[in-house]
Amino acid sequence: MQRLLWLACATLSLVAGCAAPVDPGPDTESEPVLEAGVVEEGVAAPAEALELPSSEELLPHGLHFVLVGSGQAFVVLDRSVAEDPSLGPIELASDANDPANSELTLYRALLDEAGEELEAKLSAALAEQFVFFGHAGELCRVAADDVGVLRRTSFEATWAWKEAGSSDLDQAWDLGGDDALLVARVGALPAACAGVTFASTERSGTPRVFVREQRDDPGLRARALQRLRTLPEYQAIQDEYTQSEEPRSGPWDRHEGAEPTFLQLRDTASERRLVLVSTAAGAGCGEFGASLWALFESRGGQLVTRAIGSEDPPSDVVDADADADFELFSGQRASFVSDGERVSVDVSVPSGGCGC
Repeated sequence: MQRLLWLACATLSLVAGCAAPVDPGPDTESEPVLEAGVVEEGVAAPAEALELPSSEELLPHGLHFVLVGSGQAFVVLDRSVAEDPSLGPIELASDANDPANSELTLYRALLDEAGEELEAKLSAALAEQFVFFGHAGELCRVAADDVGVLRRTSFEATWAWKEAGSSDLDQAWDLGGDDALLVARVGALPAACAGVTFASTERSGTPRVFVREQRDDPGLRARALQRLRTLPEYQAIQDEYTQSEEPRSGPWDRHEGAEPTFLQLRDTASERRLVLVSTAAGAGCGEFGASLWALFESRGGQLVTRAIGSEDPPSDVVDADADADFELFSGQRASFVSDGERVSVDVSVPSGGCGC
């Protein structure tokens, strides 16, 4: 019976991950640029511009991704290990017996034979005090107990490993392929750190974190949705929606009962307010399917566009150096402004599954 349940869960997960959104198309209107890194009001980005280019650098301003597994936390220092280090035994850092666990996480500590570059990173990370943040702001401050290499297997590889009934961690490590992250491990995660979404460091200073507002503002939500529907990126999807062979009417974000979602955020230090509106409708894969989100700042009674995307919307917004160019976190994906362009960093496990 457990084997059948696992197969059913795996199949549903594959199907759920196969819906491909419709990319919005270009438009031609334009208005003046507001400031570096801010989306120009009314300027239509080409469809491919919504898929942010990958950055070859780490997150700026001392910010870090944090991965959590089995009571431990792993602060991501780098997305690769440039040298060939001496590694300790393989440790399974996730519950392999949990059917809901879609990927295996494995950890190996660096040993004394690591090269000079890694030794320097090890020493610096062990001397660092990491500040963990959640949706409501700072959670806790912790130190790492060692530095090592983290590998994770894809959903498909994990499924095959479990289906084979394997317990060979060497095999599981090899299944991780090139997905190796240099991480600082917090071996026993304090209860106060529960819900961590990203980290900073004491040395880099305290970033401005936009926390979720407790008070709902229906008027702000209504204005944000109305503003979203005026964006060229939204209108391009709307044109495709209404001009398809199948007659359709009404806004595309209400297709088959879909509902937009809202997130209201505030920086308590400056009282700056943001509103994030996210839309997703349809299944894609031969049928209509589209998603779009926009982050607006409420300024002088107007909603100023700060960022637009078609992938997972951000769940955490940071202004680490008070330059008004926001750092956006969405799980294991983040984006920030570099040289006037918004770029992305993604440390999620690549999937080898179908596109549909």
